[in-house]
Amino acid sequence: MSISVDGGPLLDRLVARSQAAAVPLEVLFEITHRCNLPCTHCYLPDHEDHGELTFDEICGVLDQLVEAGTVFLTLTGGEVLSRRDALEIVDAAAARGFVVKVLSNATLITDEVAERFARAGVLEVSVSVYGTTAEVHDRVTEMPGSFERTMAGIERLRARGIRVALKAPLLAANGQVARDVRALTQLQNMPCTLDLSIAPKTNGDPGPIALMLNKAQMVRLMSEPGLSELLIPNDGTGPGPEPCNAGRAYCAIGPTGDVVPCIMMPEVVGNLRTQRFADVWRGGGLLGRLRAMTAESLTTCRSCDVKGSCSRCPGVAMTRGQGIDGCDLSAREVARARVAARHRLRVVAG
Repeated sequence: MSISVDGGPLLDRLVARSQAAAVPLEVLFEITHRCNLPCTHCYLPDHEDHGELTFDEICGVLDQLVEAGTVFLTLTGGEVLSRRDALEIVDAAAARGFVVKVLSNATLITDEVAERFARAGVLEVSVSVYGTTAEVHDRVTEMPGSFERTMAGIERLRARGIRVALKAPLLAANGQVARDVRALTQLQNMPCTLDLSIAPKTNGDPGPIALMLNKAQMVRLMSEPGLSELLIPNDGTGPGPEPCNAGRAYCAIGPTGDVVPCIMMPEVVGNLRTQRFADVWRGGGLLGRLRAMTAESLTTCRSCDVKGSCSRCPGVAMTRGQGIDGCDLSAREVARARVAARHRLRVVAG
Protein backbone atom coordinates (compact mmCIF):
# COMPACT_ATOMS: atom_id res chain seq x y z
CA MET A 1 0.00 0.00 0.00
CA SER A 2 1.38 3.42 -0.91
CA ILE A 3 0.78 6.79 0.64
CA SER A 4 -2.48 7.95 -0.83
CA VAL A 5 -1.86 11.59 -1.63
CA ASP A 6 0.18 13.25 -4.34
CA GLY A 7 3.45 14.64 -3.12
CA GLY A 8 6.66 14.41 -5.13
CA PRO A 9 10.23 14.43 -3.75
CA LEU A 10 9.31 15.99 -0.40
CA LEU A 11 6.71 13.32 0.32
CA ASP A 12 9.08 10.62 -0.88
CA ARG A 13 11.62 11.77 1.70
CA LEU A 14 8.94 11.84 4.39
CA VAL A 15 7.91 8.28 3.56
CA ALA A 16 11.52 7.10 3.59
CA ARG A 17 12.12 8.65 7.00
CA SER A 18 8.91 7.14 8.34
CA GLN A 19 9.93 3.71 7.12
CA ALA A 20 13.37 4.05 8.66
CA ALA A 21 11.91 5.14 12.00
CA ALA A 22 8.89 2.82 11.78
CA VAL A 23 6.46 5.75 12.16
CA PRO A 24 2.87 5.08 11.00
CA LEU A 25 2.78 8.02 8.59
CA GLU A 26 -0.55 6.92 7.11
CA VAL A 27 -3.38 4.93 8.68
CA LEU A 28 -6.48 3.65 6.96
CA PHE A 29 -9.36 3.49 9.42
CA GLU A 30 -12.33 1.29 8.54
CA ILE A 31 -14.96 2.86 10.76
CA THR A 32 -17.62 0.37 9.62
CA HIS A 33 -18.09 -2.68 7.45
CA ARG A 34 -21.72 -1.81 6.81
CA CYS A 35 -22.50 -0.83 3.24
CA ASN A 36 -25.56 -0.06 1.15
CA LEU A 37 -24.13 -1.65 -2.02
CA PRO A 38 -23.61 -5.43 -2.33
CA CYS A 39 -20.91 -5.17 -5.02
CA THR A 40 -20.09 -8.47 -6.70
CA HIS A 41 -16.32 -8.26 -6.17
CA CYS A 42 -16.17 -6.84 -2.62
CA TYR A 43 -13.33 -8.20 -0.48
CA LEU A 44 -15.42 -8.10 2.72
CA PRO A 45 -17.11 -11.39 3.70
CA ASP A 46 -20.21 -9.53 4.98
CA HIS A 47 -21.51 -6.07 5.78
CA GLU A 48 -22.68 -6.67 9.33
CA ASP A 49 -21.94 -4.64 12.45
CA HIS A 50 -19.81 -6.94 14.60
CA GLY A 51 -19.41 -4.45 17.44
CA GLU A 52 -18.05 -1.23 15.97
CA LEU A 53 -15.98 1.15 18.04
CA THR A 54 -18.09 3.90 19.58
CA PHE A 55 -17.50 7.55 18.72
CA ASP A 56 -15.66 8.08 22.00
CA GLU A 57 -13.49 5.03 21.37
CA ILE A 58 -12.67 6.31 17.88
CA CYS A 59 -11.67 9.69 19.31
CA GLY A 60 -9.38 7.89 21.74
CA VAL A 61 -7.76 6.02 18.86
CA LEU A 62 -7.31 9.27 16.93
CA ASP A 63 -5.53 10.79 19.91
CA GLN A 64 -3.18 7.81 20.02
CA LEU A 65 -2.44 8.14 16.30
CA VAL A 66 -1.51 11.79 16.82
CA GLU A 67 0.94 10.73 19.52
CA ALA A 68 2.39 8.06 17.20
CA GLY A 69 3.12 10.61 14.48
CA THR A 70 0.43 9.77 11.94
CA VAL A 71 -0.16 12.54 9.39
CA PHE A 72 -2.44 11.05 6.73
CA LEU A 73 -5.74 9.46 7.76
CA THR A 74 -8.04 7.68 5.32
CA LEU A 75 -11.58 6.96 6.53
CA THR A 76 -13.32 4.08 4.81
CA GLY A 77 -15.82 1.25 5.22
CA GLY A 78 -17.88 -0.56 4.04
CA GLU A 79 -19.50 2.72 3.31
CA VAL A 80 -18.34 5.43 5.71
CA LEU A 81 -21.71 7.20 5.64
CA SER A 82 -23.50 4.08 6.85
CA ARG A 83 -22.54 5.33 10.31
CA ARG A 84 -24.84 8.03 11.65
CA ASP A 85 -21.90 9.72 13.33
CA ALA A 86 -19.65 9.65 10.23
CA LEU A 87 -19.60 13.44 9.89
CA GLU A 88 -18.69 13.85 13.54
CA ILE A 89 -15.82 11.40 13.03
CA VAL A 90 -14.59 13.42 10.03
CA ASP A 91 -14.75 16.60 12.12
CA ALA A 92 -12.89 14.90 14.98
CA ALA A 93 -10.12 13.78 12.63
CA ALA A 94 -9.81 17.23 11.06
CA ALA A 95 -9.73 18.91 14.48
CA ARG A 96 -6.71 16.80 15.39
CA GLY A 97 -4.80 18.03 12.37
CA PHE A 98 -4.84 14.93 10.18
CA VAL A 99 -4.75 15.22 6.43
CA VAL A 100 -8.09 13.49 5.84
CA LYS A 101 -9.13 11.44 2.85
CA VAL A 102 -12.44 9.58 2.54
CA LEU A 103 -13.26 6.47 0.50
CA SER A 104 -16.96 6.36 -0.41
CA ASN A 105 -19.34 5.06 -3.04
CA ALA A 106 -20.85 8.61 -3.01
CA THR A 107 -24.46 7.38 -3.08
CA LEU A 108 -25.15 8.87 0.37
CA ILE A 109 -23.47 12.22 -0.23
CA THR A 110 -26.10 14.90 0.20
CA ASP A 111 -25.61 18.64 0.04
CA GLU A 112 -25.15 18.65 3.82
CA VAL A 113 -22.49 15.93 3.68
CA ALA A 114 -20.60 17.74 0.93
CA GLU A 115 -20.74 21.00 2.90
CA ARG A 116 -19.43 19.30 6.05
CA PHE A 117 -16.59 17.63 4.12
CA ALA A 118 -15.65 21.01 2.65
CA ARG A 119 -15.69 22.73 6.05
CA ALA A 120 -13.57 19.96 7.53
CA GLY A 121 -11.00 20.41 4.78
CA VAL A 122 -11.21 16.85 3.46
CA LEU A 123 -8.33 16.57 1.00
CA GLU A 124 -9.90 14.04 -1.33
CA VAL A 125 -12.85 11.71 -1.71
CA SER A 126 -12.06 8.54 -3.65
CA VAL A 127 -15.05 6.97 -5.40
CA SER A 128 -15.36 3.67 -7.24
CA VAL A 129 -17.14 3.71 -10.60
CA TYR A 130 -17.79 0.68 -12.77
CA GLY A 131 -18.98 2.27 -15.99
CA THR A 132 -20.45 5.36 -17.57
CA THR A 133 -24.02 4.07 -17.74
CA ALA A 134 -26.46 2.74 -15.18
CA GLU A 135 -26.67 -0.55 -17.05
CA VAL A 136 -23.00 -1.36 -16.58
CA HIS A 137 -22.36 0.27 -13.18
CA ASP A 138 -25.46 -1.17 -11.52
CA ARG A 139 -24.63 -4.64 -12.82
CA VAL A 140 -21.52 -4.60 -10.63
CA THR A 141 -23.07 -2.94 -7.58
CA GLU A 142 -26.21 -5.09 -7.89
CA MET A 143 -28.21 -2.04 -6.81
CA PRO A 144 -30.53 -0.33 -9.33
CA GLY A 145 -30.19 3.44 -9.23
CA SER A 146 -26.70 3.40 -7.72
CA PHE A 147 -25.09 4.96 -10.80
CA GLU A 148 -27.28 8.06 -10.74
CA ARG A 149 -26.77 8.47 -6.99
CA THR A 150 -23.00 8.04 -7.27
CA MET A 151 -22.70 10.61 -10.06
CA ALA A 152 -24.94 13.05 -8.16
CA GLY A 153 -22.76 12.67 -5.07
CA ILE A 154 -19.63 13.31 -7.11
CA GLU A 155 -21.11 16.50 -8.53
CA ARG A 156 -22.07 17.74 -5.06
CA LEU A 157 -18.49 17.28 -3.90
CA ARG A 158 -16.96 18.93 -6.94
CA ALA A 159 -19.36 21.86 -6.69
CA ARG A 160 -17.77 22.62 -3.31
CA GLY A 161 -14.22 22.39 -4.56
CA ILE A 162 -13.46 18.96 -3.12
CA ARG A 163 -11.04 16.87 -5.13
CA VAL A 164 -12.66 13.63 -6.34
CA ALA A 165 -10.51 10.73 -7.53
CA LEU A 166 -12.16 7.85 -9.35
CA LYS A 167 -11.20 4.21 -9.07
CA ALA A 168 -12.41 1.85 -11.77
CA PRO A 169 -11.93 -1.83 -10.99
CA LEU A 170 -12.06 -3.61 -14.36
CA LEU A 171 -13.96 -6.89 -14.21
CA ALA A 172 -15.31 -9.32 -16.78
CA ALA A 173 -18.68 -7.56 -16.36
CA ASN A 174 -17.41 -4.05 -17.12
CA GLY A 175 -13.87 -4.19 -18.51
CA GLN A 176 -14.97 -3.40 -22.03
CA VAL A 177 -16.02 0.13 -20.98
CA ALA A 178 -12.58 1.14 -19.70
CA ARG A 179 -12.12 3.56 -22.60
CA ASP A 180 -15.47 5.23 -21.80
CA VAL A 181 -14.50 5.62 -18.13
CA ARG A 182 -11.16 7.12 -19.17
CA ALA A 183 -12.89 9.55 -21.53
CA LEU A 184 -15.33 10.59 -18.80
CA THR A 185 -12.57 11.35 -16.33
CA GLN A 186 -10.60 13.31 -18.90
CA LEU A 187 -13.68 15.33 -19.82
CA GLN A 188 -14.38 16.08 -16.15
CA ASN A 189 -10.69 16.59 -15.31
CA MET A 190 -10.74 13.97 -12.56
CA PRO A 191 -7.86 11.63 -11.75
CA CYS A 192 -8.71 7.99 -12.36
CA THR A 193 -7.08 4.67 -11.56
CA LEU A 194 -7.94 1.64 -13.69
CA ASP A 195 -7.40 -1.50 -11.62
CA LEU A 196 -7.06 -4.95 -13.18
CA SER A 197 -6.19 -6.87 -10.01
CA ILE A 198 -9.01 -8.34 -7.93
CA ALA A 199 -8.40 -9.53 -4.39
CA PRO A 200 -10.00 -12.51 -2.67
CA LYS A 201 -12.21 -11.89 0.32
CA THR A 202 -10.36 -11.25 3.55
CA ASN A 203 -11.58 -14.58 4.96
CA GLY A 204 -9.75 -16.38 2.15
CA ASP A 205 -12.80 -16.94 -0.07
CA PRO A 206 -11.39 -16.80 -3.63
CA GLY A 207 -14.79 -16.07 -5.20
CA PRO A 208 -14.00 -12.53 -6.44
CA ILE A 209 -10.96 -13.83 -8.36
CA ALA A 210 -13.31 -15.49 -10.85
CA LEU A 211 -14.57 -12.02 -11.83
CA MET A 212 -11.16 -10.90 -13.14
CA LEU A 213 -10.67 -10.29 -16.83
CA ASN A 214 -8.81 -13.12 -18.52
CA LYS A 215 -5.40 -12.58 -20.08
CA ALA A 216 -6.70 -12.05 -23.63
CA GLN A 217 -9.19 -9.43 -22.43
CA MET A 218 -6.50 -7.61 -20.46
CA VAL A 219 -4.10 -7.62 -23.42
CA ARG A 220 -6.76 -6.10 -25.67
CA LEU A 221 -7.36 -3.28 -23.20
CA MET A 222 -3.66 -2.67 -22.62
CA SER A 223 -3.11 -2.40 -26.37
CA GLU A 224 -5.68 0.38 -26.86
CA PRO A 225 -4.46 3.95 -27.42
CA GLY A 226 -5.21 6.03 -24.36
CA LEU A 227 -5.29 3.00 -22.07
CA SER A 228 -1.88 1.46 -22.65
CA GLU A 229 -0.04 4.21 -20.77
CA LEU A 230 -2.32 3.70 -17.75
CA LEU A 231 -2.35 -0.08 -17.71
CA ILE A 232 1.33 -0.59 -18.63
CA PRO A 233 3.02 1.80 -16.18
CA ASN A 234 6.64 1.02 -17.08
CA ASP A 235 8.79 -0.60 -19.73
CA GLY A 236 9.11 -3.90 -17.88
CA THR A 237 12.85 -3.62 -17.30
CA GLY A 238 12.66 -2.68 -13.63
CA PRO A 239 14.24 -4.79 -10.89
CA GLY A 240 10.88 -6.14 -9.76
CA PRO A 241 8.66 -5.73 -6.69
CA GLU A 242 9.96 -4.25 -3.46
CA PRO A 243 8.48 -4.46 0.04
CA CYS A 244 5.48 -2.15 0.37
CA ASN A 245 4.72 0.30 3.17
CA ALA A 246 2.42 -2.10 5.05
CA GLY A 247 3.64 -2.38 8.63
CA ARG A 248 6.49 0.04 7.89
CA ALA A 249 4.90 3.46 7.35
CA TYR A 250 1.30 2.36 7.02
CA CYS A 251 -1.31 0.17 8.70
CA ALA A 252 -5.06 -0.26 8.91
CA ILE A 253 -7.55 -0.32 11.78
CA GLY A 254 -10.83 -2.23 11.53
CA PRO A 255 -14.27 -1.28 12.85
CA THR A 256 -13.86 -3.28 16.07
CA GLY A 257 -10.36 -1.95 16.80
CA ASP A 258 -8.33 -4.71 15.18
CA VAL A 259 -4.99 -3.50 13.82
CA VAL A 260 -3.73 -5.14 10.63
CA PRO A 261 -0.72 -4.25 8.45
CA CYS A 262 -3.08 -3.53 5.54
CA ILE A 263 -6.73 -4.21 4.72
CA MET A 264 -5.45 -6.63 2.08
CA MET A 265 -3.38 -8.37 4.78
CA PRO A 266 -6.06 -9.29 7.32
CA GLU A 267 -3.85 -10.80 10.01
CA VAL A 268 -4.63 -9.11 13.32
CA VAL A 269 -1.58 -7.86 15.20
CA GLY A 270 -3.46 -6.24 18.07
CA ASN A 271 -6.75 -4.73 19.22
CA LEU A 272 -7.18 -1.15 20.43
CA ARG A 273 -9.89 -2.02 22.91
CA THR A 274 -7.34 -3.85 25.00
CA GLN A 275 -4.02 -2.37 23.85
CA ARG A 276 -2.59 1.04 23.07
CA PHE A 277 -1.72 1.72 19.47
CA ALA A 278 1.91 2.51 20.25
CA ASP A 279 2.36 -0.86 21.93
CA VAL A 280 0.80 -2.70 18.99
CA TRP A 281 2.85 -0.74 16.45
CA ARG A 282 6.11 -1.42 18.31
CA GLY A 283 5.35 -5.12 18.52
CA GLY A 284 7.25 -7.83 16.70
CA GLY A 285 5.64 -10.79 15.02
CA LEU A 286 4.22 -10.06 11.58
CA LEU A 287 5.12 -6.35 11.77
CA GLY A 288 8.70 -7.27 12.54
CA ARG A 289 8.82 -9.67 9.60
CA LEU A 290 7.45 -7.02 7.26
CA ARG A 291 10.00 -4.46 8.40
CA ALA A 292 12.82 -6.94 7.92
CA MET A 293 11.84 -7.74 4.34
CA THR A 294 14.01 -6.48 1.49
CA ALA A 295 13.77 -6.75 -2.27
CA GLU A 296 16.49 -9.41 -2.09
CA SER A 297 14.47 -11.51 0.35
CA LEU A 298 11.61 -11.84 -2.17
CA THR A 299 13.22 -14.92 -3.68
CA THR A 300 10.12 -15.99 -5.60
CA CYS A 301 10.04 -12.61 -7.32
CA ARG A 302 13.74 -12.67 -8.14
CA SER A 303 13.31 -15.80 -10.27
CA CYS A 304 10.08 -14.66 -11.97
CA ASP A 305 10.19 -13.91 -15.71
CA VAL A 306 7.60 -11.10 -15.45
CA LYS A 307 8.88 -9.42 -12.29
CA GLY A 308 9.66 -6.17 -14.10
CA SER A 309 5.97 -5.73 -14.96
CA CYS A 310 4.50 -6.84 -11.65
CA SER A 311 2.71 -4.74 -9.02
CA ARG A 312 2.87 -7.33 -6.28
CA CYS A 313 0.75 -7.02 -3.11
CA PRO A 314 2.00 -9.07 -0.15
CA GLY A 315 -1.50 -9.04 1.35
CA VAL A 316 -3.04 -10.67 -1.68
CA ALA A 317 -0.14 -13.13 -1.74
CA MET A 318 -0.99 -14.03 1.86
CA THR A 319 -4.75 -14.39 1.31
CA ARG A 320 -4.08 -16.58 -1.72
CA GLY A 321 -1.95 -18.90 0.40
CA GLN A 322 1.52 -17.88 -0.82
CA GLY A 323 2.77 -16.09 2.30
CA ILE A 324 3.81 -12.45 2.65
CA ASP A 325 7.03 -13.07 0.73
CA GLY A 326 5.40 -15.27 -1.90
CA CYS A 327 3.78 -14.72 -5.26
CA ASP A 328 0.74 -12.48 -5.69
CA LEU A 329 -0.99 -14.74 -8.20
CA SER A 330 -3.44 -12.03 -9.30
CA ALA A 331 -0.68 -9.51 -9.96
CA ARG A 332 1.30 -12.14 -11.85
CA GLU A 333 -1.59 -12.63 -14.28
CA VAL A 334 -1.74 -8.89 -14.87
CA ALA A 335 2.04 -8.80 -15.34
CA ARG A 336 1.89 -11.56 -17.95
CA ALA A 337 -0.77 -9.61 -19.82
CA ARG A 338 1.43 -6.48 -19.69
CA VAL A 339 4.34 -8.38 -21.22
CA ALA A 340 2.13 -9.71 -24.00
CA ALA A 341 0.57 -6.30 -24.65
CA ARG A 342 3.97 -4.61 -24.74
CA HIS A 343 5.08 -7.15 -27.36
CA ARG A 344 1.93 -6.55 -29.41
CA LEU A 345 2.46 -2.80 -29.33
CA ARG A 346 6.07 -3.19 -30.49
CA VAL A 347 4.94 -5.40 -33.39
CA VAL A 348 2.28 -2.89 -34.44
CA ALA A 349 4.73 0.02 -34.15
CA GLY A 350 7.30 -1.88 -36.20
